[in-house]
Amino acid sequence: MNSQFIPTILKHISEIYYVVDVASYEIVETNDPDYISKTCCYQHIHSFNTPCFTKGENCPLHELNSSKAICNDAGEVTHMVLFYEQDEKYVFPETKIDLYEDNNWEKRFEAIQTPAFIVSKDFSVRLSNTTAQKLGSSVQNKILAFRPENMQRNKFANIISEDNRSYKIICNPIVNKFGEPNEYMFFAQDITELEYTKHEIIENEKKYKQLFDNYFSGFALQEIVYNDAGETVDYRFLEVNPAFERIIGVKSEQIIGKTISELSPKMNPYWVKVFGQVAQTGKSTIVESYVEEIEKYFEIYVYQSQKGQFGTIFNDVTQRKHAVRSLIESENRLATIIEHAPSAIYVANKEGKIVQTNVKATVDSGYTKAEISRLHIADIDTKFHENRTIFDKICVGIEQSSERLETVYLRKDGTQYPVELRINLINIHGERHIVWFAQDISERLSNRKRIDTHNERLESLYNISLYKYTNKRDFLDYVLHEAIRITHSKIGFIYEYNEETEFLTLNSWSREVHDECEIEDKKREYKLAETGLWGDVLRFRKPLIVNDYEQSERPHKKGVPKGHVSLHNFLSVPVFIDDAIVALIGVANKDDDYVESDMKQLQILTQGAWRILERNQLVDDLVVAKEKAEQSNEIKTAFLANISHEIRTPMNAILGFTELLDADSLGKDERSHYVSIIKQSGQQLLKLINDIIDVAKISAQAITPEKQVCDVPQIIDNSIEIIKQQQYLKFRLHIEILTLLCDELFQVYLMSDQVRLQQIFTNLISNAVKYTEKGWIKIGALPPKDEFITFFVQDSGIGISPEKHSEIFGLFNQLQSEVNIEGTGIGLSIVQGLVKLLGGEIWLDSEIGKGSTFYFSLPFNSNDRNYQEFRELEKIELYNWAKRTIYIAEDEVTSYQYLEIILEKTRVNIVHAANGVELIDLLKKQVPDLILLDINMPEMNGKDVLKWIHEYDIEVPVIAQTAYSLPEDISYLEGLGCAEHIAKPVQKDELLLKISKYFD
Repeated sequence: MNSQFIPTILKHISEIYYVVDVASYEIVETNDPDYISKTCCYQHIHSFNTPCFTKGENCPLHELNSSKAICNDAGEVTHMVLFYEQDEKYVFPETKIDLYEDNNWEKRFEAIQTPAFIVSKDFSVRLSNTTAQKLGSSVQNKILAFRPENMQRNKFANIISEDNRSYKIICNPIVNKFGEPNEYMFFAQDITELEYTKHEIIENEKKYKQLFDNYFSGFALQEIVYNDAGETVDYRFLEVNPAFERIIGVKSEQIIGKTISELSPKMNPYWVKVFGQVAQTGKSTIVESYVEEIEKYFEIYVYQSQKGQFGTIFNDVTQRKHAVRSLIESENRLATIIEHAPSAIYVANKEGKIVQTNVKATVDSGYTKAEISRLHIADIDTKFHENRTIFDKICVGIEQSSERLETVYLRKDGTQYPVELRINLINIHGERHIVWFAQDISERLSNRKRIDTHNERLESLYNISLYKYTNKRDFLDYVLHEAIRITHSKIGFIYEYNEETEFLTLNSWSREVHDECEIEDKKREYKLAETGLWGDVLRFRKPLIVNDYEQSERPHKKGVPKGHVSLHNFLSVPVFIDDAIVALIGVANKDDDYVESDMKQLQILTQGAWRILERNQLVDDLVVAKEKAEQSNEIKTAFLANISHEIRTPMNAILGFTELLDADSLGKDERSHYVSIIKQSGQQLLKLINDIIDVAKISAQAITPEKQVCDVPQIIDNSIEIIKQQQYLKFRLHIEILTLLCDELFQVYLMSDQVRLQQIFTNLISNAVKYTEKGWIKIGALPPKDEFITFFVQDSGIGISPEKHSEIFGLFNQLQSEVNIEGTGIGLSIVQGLVKLLGGEIWLDSEIGKGSTFYFSLPFNSNDRNYQEFRELEKIELYNWAKRTIYIAEDEVTSYQYLEIILEKTRVNIVHAANGVELIDLLKKQVPDLILLDINMPEMNGKDVLKWIHEYDIEVPVIAQTAYSLPEDISYLEGLGCAEHIAKPVQKDELLLKISKYFD
């Protein structure tokens, strides 16, 4: 029997029931106390030898409405449950006895087991059987007290005896052959037990009613509704229990008498058909249904209550359904997760045979699932026998917690890979199995190795940063030692490299090279072109790895010299600082191949080391710079005090003598003398300003030399004359100035900047005069050598100590002496800058008390052209610009007059404009051949004029006059369209030369 509800129902039933096998009619289960041994229902219940229906008898038990059918999974009836309930309306067959024709009636009468009496018409006892005679007289009297006229035919009458036993009295007439009643037969059936049973039945019915009302499962009794063709089309509710109301959520009065189509229009017709079959055939079934209106699932036991009716016992299984569905979904998700887990999963039985795997296991191992299922753990785990005890402990349950271990797995192709295992015990169908997760840790171990290497590299860098060294070579020896260590090499080297000269200089060789190398004359310097394969690092500016040096065939490979340490493999990297290669480091003879990580380690180590070296050098330089800055600060302070004096001195003279010129009583000679003093003071002040400007120009590299043929003797004479003018009041007349020029100087000509060369001589001669109390100053030149000519300025002055030689050319450095020396201390710095500008060098030779000699060399060009011819050509040079017109825009009258005097001999036509507005008015009328334009003018300055000229597209060369001579100022003016620039105060030769570019 397949119903789980049958035992529960039968357990609570007080009636006698029989579970009968429909094939054998054997009673297989009953609560009948009289049932002792197995027998058939018809024999036990009716004492028939054959089934009731084969005898033509009706079986009241079989026809009871309370019989139930039990079906198997295929829907076939296998058993019937029969509930025994004696029918009170059961009528004994009418006894018709013909005493005259039936000679054996007395024997049959005596054999009746029920007390029986035959009474005459006056109701006197004529005959009674043995059973009746056993009754007491009081019982007999009560039985015979009944009269037929007081009872309807075949009706029962009950009596109760003194001993509280109950009897059912049945009276039937005995007729003769003519059908006339002559006597009456009374039967007295003892129904004491039956009455007790009826009482019990009533009590059981009450209990059943209580069970019905309080049963946790819903119950409903329904009848089938047929159409005119006799087909099942609906069913109607006849009765429901309270649990039905609670589960469905509808009161019974809303359900009883209603059809399912009225209550649930969306009910699937399939279920109507199924329930109809149960009501017709009696084949019980269990179904599961979903009621959409209340969104619930029900498990329903359906049985036939009587033909055309069926009962349903159901439970709400919505939660269980959802739980099952969730469980299924969870199991599906879990299965999917396991199948596609990132770790390989294996399951093996206690013998170690693999029975289950996931996808990752097949990917890692290279086996298919079918192939893995034929393997033992030892077939893939190379260390299984070493770790066997761990598997055994887990399998027998000694180890309840998971175990972790690392091992090596073998792939199908024979390769190996490291894994980490996490092993657990699980039960599958009651058998112990081992499940383990195998995580490929190749990358983890690789990362661990990289981390170790990284830590090792950091340790090396840390050690290098803390390394105390006395010199660069000592430091690089230690760097090489660390490079060999972290790359696991045997030997190594470091070469410093100069990209401009392409020279390599050996700095460090590892000790092993020195010990093993048998070359007697070890070379320390190489030209890049001389290097072999190892020089490719510099040629291609990138690292080089060679792991097969002996077999390698490469274009620049030259092999190793005899006696050199043999090479198996090597790694070399360049060291870059600001995109320039400054060094080359190499390591060699590692036990295994060099790889990319070795190269990275070596690059980082060496770059870091060089940065440390550079940083330490920078720190040293900063210390020196700090000392120099402090010294420079002191010098600058002195310079500011000095320059203040230098400026005030000529300014006082200018202002003082200018004021004296206003006196009316001043004579002509005195006035002339005062004017000369003012002029000399102005020149002195101008020189000071020019010196400061020159320092700025030299620092900004804003001076571009204008090379031309220079008359050196004339330049020297001019310089001496300038010095004499500067020292008008203070010139030491007892100092002799001599010129010592070699004969070769008059046979060649010097191509250089005349103005800057004269400035060099002027400053050197002025410096010599300052530091010479008495004696002489010699100016001369040495014979040319190697296309250079060396000039010198020598004095018999106080001299300079050797330790001051390196400082004398610095800015604001002035030799300290007991004598108060005029000057700013920037003259020699200007000289050094100008000499370098002209392509030469400057140096000095001096001792304290023995005077000083300043030398400077300049490049020269030898030529067959006679120097005297050059002088003659220069003399006949004459400017004639009579047909040219120049507009001079200058707001200061004196400046304009100065320009007018300079240009007078050229016979050029000059037109004056006092400001920019007047100049534009002139340009609107006529465009000249050239404009001399002052930048700083009232009303409209020179910059705005240049913009106007550009806007109106006027083509005319413009030479700007300005006190600004820095590169950015000149560049700005050129951007506005200025053709040339000349600094104030304007020099005659420079002005004429610039104008001649556009007129000749």
